[in-house]
Amino acid sequence: MFLDFIASQLQFLQHNEESSVFLQFPINTRKILAKEIVSVFLSGHTPPSILSSSNHVRVIMECVGQSFGLPINTDTVEIIEHSTELYRRWLLDVDKARPPPIVEDEQSFYKEIFNHFSLLFEVKLSSPDNNDSNASGVATGPELLHTRLCANVLDIIRKTAKEVYLAPDTWEHLLKVLLGTADSLLSRKTNTSDFGLIHALCPTLLKVLFEVWLRSGTDNDVMWKNLTDLIWHWRHRMATVVQWNSTCFGITNRILRLMYGSTVGTDSVVLSLSEADTTPTEIDLEEKYIYYAWYRMLHLLGDLETIPLPPIYFEAMKGISTLTRLFLSVETKVAGVNPPIKPPNGNTVLQIVGPFLFESINLPREGFEKGKAEALEATCRFFISQWKTDFDQTYLAYFYRGLEQAMLSGNPLLISVILKNTSTLFQYEFNGSHILIPTFLLALRQFLPASSTSSTPALRKSCISFISSLLSLPNHYANTPFAVRERPNQGSATTSTATGGAGGLNNNANNNQKPAVTIQTPSSNSMILSTDAAGSSPPPQSPLLIKTYKDMIEQFDWLLLEALKEEIDPNNQQELLWTISAYIYETVPNNKILVQQFIGCLLRQIVSKSATAWKEPVILTSFRVLTDLASIYSKLYIDETNIVKNVEKDIPHELVTRLCKFFEISCNMQCAVSAPADILIVECIDCMKSWCLASNWILFDRPCFQLVLSVIDKTLGEQKADYFPPTEKIKEATSSLFTALLNQHGHSLSDSGPSNLSALPTESDLLESQKLNAKNISCFVFNNTLISVIRHNRGPHNKITDTLVLRDMTGKYVWNTTLNFTPAVGVNSNHSNTAHAVTSTTNNNNNTNNFNNVSTTITKYDTVETSKPDYLEELPKNLDQEILSRYNAAVKEVQARVKDETEWVAQNGGGSYPEQKRPNDPPLDLAYDTTPSRLLLSHLGFLSLDNKPNFLLLQNDVLKPFNFSQNFTKIDATNERETFSAGVVFIPKHSSSLSADQILALDSASSDFYDFISNLGWGVDLATHKGYTGTPPNFALDANLCSVAPYYSDLNLEIIFQVSTLIKDLSSRKKFLGSNKVLITWMDEFMSMDKLAGTEAQASVKYNIVISPLPRTGDLFLVKILKFESPKYVFGPIIDEMIVGKRVLPELVRMTAINMSKALTEDKGRPMTFRKFLISDFKNKHRVDAISLAKFYSSQFNLTDKTSS
Repeated sequence: MFLDFIASQLQFLQHNEESSVFLQFPINTRKILAKEIVSVFLSGHTPPSILSSSNHVRVIMECVGQSFGLPINTDTVEIIEHSTELYRRWLLDVDKARPPPIVEDEQSFYKEIFNHFSLLFEVKLSSPDNNDSNASGVATGPELLHTRLCANVLDIIRKTAKEVYLAPDTWEHLLKVLLGTADSLLSRKTNTSDFGLIHALCPTLLKVLFEVWLRSGTDNDVMWKNLTDLIWHWRHRMATVVQWNSTCFGITNRILRLMYGSTVGTDSVVLSLSEADTTPTEIDLEEKYIYYAWYRMLHLLGDLETIPLPPIYFEAMKGISTLTRLFLSVETKVAGVNPPIKPPNGNTVLQIVGPFLFESINLPREGFEKGKAEALEATCRFFISQWKTDFDQTYLAYFYRGLEQAMLSGNPLLISVILKNTSTLFQYEFNGSHILIPTFLLALRQFLPASSTSSTPALRKSCISFISSLLSLPNHYANTPFAVRERPNQGSATTSTATGGAGGLNNNANNNQKPAVTIQTPSSNSMILSTDAAGSSPPPQSPLLIKTYKDMIEQFDWLLLEALKEEIDPNNQQELLWTISAYIYETVPNNKILVQQFIGCLLRQIVSKSATAWKEPVILTSFRVLTDLASIYSKLYIDETNIVKNVEKDIPHELVTRLCKFFEISCNMQCAVSAPADILIVECIDCMKSWCLASNWILFDRPCFQLVLSVIDKTLGEQKADYFPPTEKIKEATSSLFTALLNQHGHSLSDSGPSNLSALPTESDLLESQKLNAKNISCFVFNNTLISVIRHNRGPHNKITDTLVLRDMTGKYVWNTTLNFTPAVGVNSNHSNTAHAVTSTTNNNNNTNNFNNVSTTITKYDTVETSKPDYLEELPKNLDQEILSRYNAAVKEVQARVKDETEWVAQNGGGSYPEQKRPNDPPLDLAYDTTPSRLLLSHLGFLSLDNKPNFLLLQNDVLKPFNFSQNFTKIDATNERETFSAGVVFIPKHSSSLSADQILALDSASSDFYDFISNLGWGVDLATHKGYTGTPPNFALDANLCSVAPYYSDLNLEIIFQVSTLIKDLSSRKKFLGSNKVLITWMDEFMSMDKLAGTEAQASVKYNIVISPLPRTGDLFLVKILKFESPKYVFGPIIDEMIVGKRVLPELVRMTAINMSKALTEDKGRPMTFRKFLISDFKNKHRVDAISLAKFYSSQFNLTDKTSS
């Protein structure tokens, strides 16, 4: 007596003709019969021993078993529950409730009980009044009762399989009953009237089936074939795939434990339907059987591509994805231990899950995109995580074909999944991966611009990261062609004309081939920035048609600019700005058009007041990007001839003009409703300063220069009524601009190089070099400028020379001055007989004082040669004889008179002038001569009565010199520029076994590393270097610790790079590297970032720029940015995961390190402001206010109290 479906449909069992007789009885009779018999045995008054023979037991079981076939209603539920309880006792209560015949032949009676249980699972046809299942498939009413009864029976079967010994044939019998029962329910269509019951019962039924199946340990091929054949018809039910996923996961976990040790997997097979499952099942299986069952179970569902419903297909792909991640986790979990065998590599795992994944991504099915996307995501993540594996070419081919087919389909979901999960694909240089570049460029066109309806900020961020890994390729591979090949059918997203080739890198290509696309640099006449044109430019040809790597430049130009125009997410906008900036460095000077269009786009957005205008963080980043781009001026304008001729039509003019406009619309009350954020105005003015000082172009652009001066006037001049009052920070920035124009424009670097903008000599040095003493110096203050005047001893002819030492907020300057009364040698003068007093000044920033000697050479008049005019030769011919005679006589008389006078003068020496004596020099006191300093100050106007309130003494007694050596030390020790330091660490190849101390102890490094640090800055000899070396006193490098170090400076900043391999001992290396908040880590081989653990010497490191050469290409480098705190703004120009070419790597890393350092110190004041404060404080402490006018001026003369005789 069992479910007829098992025999009639499946023929698993044969009916016993001597059984099932009570099934033919009337319902009421069957109910009474079962109820009364069961109540007798459950009451406890009748011992089981009354059933003394097997026939007794079988008769009773016939009466009880037929109750499982009763209709389900409120009258029968109790009867069935009692019958279930009786059988439970006979199965599980071994020592108490079993009749003796069952004890003697338990396996036979177990089979009968299982048969009877199967009757309960027959779907009972209910009347319309009793059919309460709703459309959602939730069982209610009788169906709910039926579900509860079936679940109880299944639980008993599960416990029996777990706790009771079953013979092999009993196991097989039970499996057939369960298979038949399951197939009778699960093979039905999901739209039948019994859907509520089956839907509710399905998960529990399948869980019990799979658990019992595994516990049985069956390796019967027929039974496994039966399961495989039947489950094919259950795949339209979600619970089937869910249970299959759970079982495969549980068995796999157990196998991993057996193979790789205790850090992986589980001690038993754990079946859990979900993470929220509170009753997971644990099964202990023999080791040999586990491997067999795992293989059979993995392939149980057959070809997953034939699963009929998209949601169920998606669930199956999720299971495969989970298994993939499970295998990938092994390497991480066994790290640091010695597993019995090596962790699986990529090829090994693909032998297991590859057929499922590759079939999924290479066989398109309309409507199944969600499952395909899951497979694509799993495949992409797998290859990316297993980049160290040398993959079989077949696997790579399947992978590439699947990616290309998905991207050419135009399906937004598939493309977005690929872009999100392959942003680092080209870092790892898989063999032939460049074959996908044209297709990826086509996909980026679809999603990078924000106008795409399927695009999200997170997806576009992945696109930005993706394109940043490609930007260095055109320069690196140049004219190398792509191979022409056939592609799969292209979807709607491709261009119909895109039938040309795009393919992998041809290693045998001729690199001298002429490029298909040449980026032309227009003449200066056409370089007017299109800052008022906001439209989108037409796209270039389809990426599928590009022929060489250089053709990608046109694609990148259009794609990046269009993305920037349309991006609306502030973080993405900032990353785009820095990405384009880095790209410009890669392509300059051959891509001047991009620079023009990019700067034009930025300027248009900066001054925009539309609803789509950029937000404050983006505008701030724009200013910083533009400031950095000032450094490419010399690359853009190698020959400045054109810019001089067309200055008003070129980039610098338009940029500075627009910056002035931004200042105007931000600060003018008529344009802005509220005062601007001072940080924006500060960055705007700093950007203006960088471009004004980039070269001399602004000297040829009077209108632009006038605009800059207007900005200075509106900030530092008298307060304008229609402008918002400037804040202190804005005033500081404007003062910096103003003083930079005055002090630094056109000012060549000092003899000591760019490490010093200030003069090095001190007053003590200058006095010692001239063998003078402190009485030869006077100290003053004029406004906020400290002035030291050193009077030199008189030279020949009482030559007057002075040396001025000037200190202001921009630095310290030393001037040598000489009072000249004659032109210098080589100077032509048309009036050499006239003396002119000229003060000649020569800037000298060295210790040696060079003075101009007074010229004593007097320019002589030229000798005038006399000759007879031509008309005198003709005169005698026109005279008559008488007049001619008189004329000749007069001439002879004159000649005689001249001869007599000449002879007399020669004999008597002529007359002589009285001797003209030079006036006596003024009286001098050579021990203390104030005249040189008084004359210089008077000639400069400092001693005028008008300047008296602002020109003050720093001493009130000329006989007691001011202690300049002591008082100026703190001011001179204050940098006039921003100063930064960054640590540099070298990690060699094969360093996985090295500790952090062992890495820092390395004294040598690779040639690539030394090439890199030698281009980070200039290698300065610390024994003679006078610039910044680190934070004094504890973290400044010196020659005792490090003989040479990379150093860089410009007009605004200094940075020193403290390199681990250049510092002499380990403790010093840890000390200096640990003091830096910005660290640059060079990894000499491509490896995962977890190898960096411990190389950050101290917790003070906030940002780590990690550089690693790509695994197969020596001149391309991956740069990762590790952040240990969240910055307020996005900084660059290098962004995380960017691939950078060797040519621009040091410069971009240096700029990124500087911007990181600025971000960490942005709350601090400017060095110039601090110097100004020190000078002001110094002036207030030391100036002499209480001094009379007479005493002040008398101090400028050499007065004495003695009366002259």
